[in-house]
Amino acid sequence: MEVSFAKQRKSLFEIFLMSWFPYVDKSWFFPKLYESFIFEPVFLARPRRFGKSLLVAALDDFFTGRTELFQGFQAEEFMNSRNFMPRPVIRLDMSEANALSDGVDSLKRGMIYILDINAGRHGVELSKQDPEARFKELIDLVASKSPDDSCVLLIDEYDSPVVSLIAKDRELWDVKLIDAVRKVMRPFYRTIKSSGTYLRFTLLTGVTKFAIMGVFSELNNLKDISMAPKYAALCGFTQAELEKNYAPFIEKFARQNETEVSALLKTLRDEYYGFSFDGKTRVYNPFSIFNFMSEGEVDNYWMDSGSDIFLRYFLQDKAAFLGNYSGLKISADFAKHPGPIEQTPPEGFLYQAGYLTLREDDDGKLSLDYPNGEVRKSMTELSLLAMMDDSVTGAGKFYDALSSCLRSGDPVIVFQHIRRVIADFSYQSLSAAADKLQDYTETESDGRVTRSPGEVVYQKFLLKYFTEMNVLAIKEKSGSLGRADLVVRFLEHTYVIELKMAKDGDAMDAAKKGMAQIREKNYGSAYKNPVLLSLGLDKNRREARACVFSSSNLQGWLVADSEGNISSMGRGENQDPDSGPPARDVS
Repeated sequence: MEVSFAKQRKSLFEIFLMSWFPYVDKSWFFPKLYESFIFEPVFLARPRRFGKSLLVAALDDFFTGRTELFQGFQAEEFMNSRNFMPRPVIRLDMSEANALSDGVDSLKRGMIYILDINAGRHGVELSKQDPEARFKELIDLVASKSPDDSCVLLIDEYDSPVVSLIAKDRELWDVKLIDAVRKVMRPFYRTIKSSGTYLRFTLLTGVTKFAIMGVFSELNNLKDISMAPKYAALCGFTQAELEKNYAPFIEKFARQNETEVSALLKTLRDEYYGFSFDGKTRVYNPFSIFNFMSEGEVDNYWMDSGSDIFLRYFLQDKAAFLGNYSGLKISADFAKHPGPIEQTPPEGFLYQAGYLTLREDDDGKLSLDYPNGEVRKSMTELSLLAMMDDSVTGAGKFYDALSSCLRSGDPVIVFQHIRRVIADFSYQSLSAAADKLQDYTETESDGRVTRSPGEVVYQKFLLKYFTEMNVLAIKEKSGSLGRADLVVRFLEHTYVIELKMAKDGDAMDAAKKGMAQIREKNYGSAYKNPVLLSLGLDKNRREARACVFSSSNLQGWLVADSEGNISSMGRGENQDPDSGPPARDVS
């Protein structure tokens, strides 16, 4: 049965059905939603690029009664039954309200715009000026078009105004600004509760539950189905769904690549499978599968699909030294309520953003894990970028250089590489880490106090850098008489690294003291032919300015001038750093 409530147009769902991608039938969930949540608003959180918008578009066509689009799908029988009555649908895509060039005023104009789009779709005119009053007016007028004075409300990306606001500009990461947006959004979403008797079904989707925390206190009857087992596969493909719907494509790609279907399925499983929202049911990210089908090769499509500036800035501001979260135990309450965005720990944010997913053991206890290879690679990339300066557009530029320099066994080349890496560390990340670790020195000049990160901060950043590059690195490795700051192992080479902050501006003096400590404490005694490096750090310039090195056949020192040119290098058998070899530019 089809009833025309609105001006007909091609929906996203209809357009998808016209494409060459088979639609994985999720319509069997729709009658369940229709009958389970009568005048009770529902919330669903899923990571970005996970099919939320297609779901909302399909629900729009379902509730409107466009039976011709569901021929052959499981919802068709229900839509033709006496239990189903089509209703007019209000669909708000909150990502269209993100023109935040002048703050909340622009946000309000964007909200009014999407309300007016819906008013035009249903042939009604709105007169109220405030977004919340206009929203209520729209609900009243659209509901009056239904025989039972009720309509359906679908809100896609409810949290987009906050997420896009933070991602738009580094300076907008501001608690006061977030609160200002919340003050606009709360009364707007409060309308859902005050107009509840006109809303037969309401669904809100988003990436996070905490981006606009006030919404959930205003809508105390909001049913969160994000972790409900019966809706765990509402978005994404199960293994059975992938193999059933995409078997011809998988077989074709297997033939083209001269590989077995089972081997290709294993590759897809390792790269794209593993997201879980109840701890048990696992699904594929549909966006990555669609791109694999289009491109015919395994790649990191999710990472490349959109801006992760928001997450990058979050990691910088939280000074998140991301370790391996695989197996991290969490409570069910934490999974459901990770807390306000200003307070949640990194694992709470990463779980909500989709970079970590749920696992449930045999005892019913929950833990976090990386869903698959694609996300783990994305996390490595983002973690490195969060450490680096904004001018660094990709961590890939370091991969080949690092392996080449470590393979060389040459302390000069290694120092030059470490120096470049430290220079690319983000000012914001270093400052945030210094505050978090309480490792800094303060300098006063012209009435202003400047905090400079200490040795521990640089130690942690370098450790993270080596670790994310899949290089074995150990901090504070114990020797017979003490602990080295870092020990890095690569192939047959071992690098023992000591970091010393120049307290009086003399980086070379600091580097010499570090080398004296390495030798006095026998840091390299446990290794065969270790390369010893002592780095003198300049706290004001935030860089490695000097290095004293020693290996089985090389000893000497390096120093960088104010322009960054490395000179005054001593190399050769038993070269004493104090002997003052001739200056030589090696930059």
